[in-house]
Amino acid sequence: MTYSFLSGRGLGIRVLLDGPQDEAHAAELLSLVERLRRPPDLLDLILDVGPVVDPLESARTAVLALDLLAPLVPWRTVVLASGAFPRTLEDLTTQPFRVMERHDWQLYRSVRAARPDFPRKVTYGDYSVEHVCSANLAPARHPGPGWGLLRYTTAESFLLARAPTRGPGHVSRARATARWIVEGGSFRGVDGTGPSAGERWLHSCAYGDGPRGSGNAEKWIQAGHNQHMAFAVSQLAAAG
Repeated sequence: MTYSFLSGRGLGIRVLLDGPQDEAHAAELLSLVERLRRPPDLLDLILDVGPVVDPLESARTAVLALDLLAPLVPWRTVVLASGAFPRTLEDLTTQPFRVMERHDWQLYRSVRAARPDFPRKVTYGDYSVEHVCSANLAPARHPGPGWGLLRYTTAESFLLARAPTRGPGHVSRARATARWIVEGGSFRGVDGTGPSAGERWLHSCAYGDGPRGSGNAEKWIQAGHNQHMAFAVSQLAAAG
């Protein structure tokens, strides 16, 4: 907080919407703003829904918070943040390929539709291709599982695929997993200037040879974040 004050770049105030907001929450937020003694044009309001399981229920919570908290001061930006990436996946051994809905994107669109005349545009925020609580987990000090996830973001879903990181044939199996994404019909291609580095890496992994360039769990997460952020930006630009 001290650094943000000294830098002059402003400060984001994150409100976790883990329950319905009321006048007491509004008074508490307004009191915090007054204590900060910063101009509203240097303050961002981040309404964080957290993990979204039911987009309709989460939308009701978000709209209530938006109506109550957004008008308190003329914030620089109002951000609606949420995440839909699953925390755990059951039966991955027998069902290694999954398609999961992007409930966070559905939530954002429904809130925008519910308040089309809101005086300030609500900005989209998400947790990329990680569960919302992933940043709160301490790094593991022991070897992790012998597999990882390749991740890809489409307009309405996440493509998730389990691939081994060690053991006999793990390289060829990892490349086959990448091909499931690249050849699945939702891949955005690698031609021209549009593809992200994450997409180019997935394509190279899918059709490469030998262990070099097949990646590991850390590389797969990196590629997943890269393609997701690039696609989310273009998706928001297209949505207007």
